[in-house]
This record gives sequence, C-alpha cells and structure tokens, in this order.
Amino acid sequence: MAVDPGDKVDQGDKNVLYSQLLQLAHDAPLEIERVELSGAHTAVAVLRDGSRLRARYPRQESVVDLASLLSRAGIELVRQ
Repeated sequence: MAVDPGDKVDQGDKNVLYSQLLQLAHDAPLEIERVELSGAHTAVAVLRDGSRLRARYPRQESVVDLASLLSRAGIELVRQ
C-alpha cells in the first residue's frame, strides 16, 4: 500500500482492510476509543488498549457507514 506523504504514519499502526474496520465498529464498538480520518482516504481506529488500526477506504462516501456505526455507539469520529 502506498503511503500519502500527508499521512501521519505511526510504526505501531497495524494495516487492516476497511471492511475489517467496519466489522469491528459493528461487532465490538466499545473496543474503539475514537477513529481519526486523515490524509488521503485513511482511517485510523485508536483502540482502548492503545493499539491503532489503519485502513484505506476507496472514496469519501465510504465513511458514511462507519460514521453511522460509531455515532450509535457514542464513539468520536475525528476529521483531521
């Protein structure tokens, strides 16, 4: 996966598929502290245990489903 120079890359981030991030938000939203949207189509889920999951999504409209799942669980979506 190519990294956009505008993306903030943390060596502790684990790359996952966007579908996996959506599945986590659906099945276990309370494991997620917040999700940060940054760079070109990149979402980073910061988990309560301190780990970070990084996923790229295909287009801006893809964030709608994630935002909906997070808002139902009261989880913050941060747009950077």
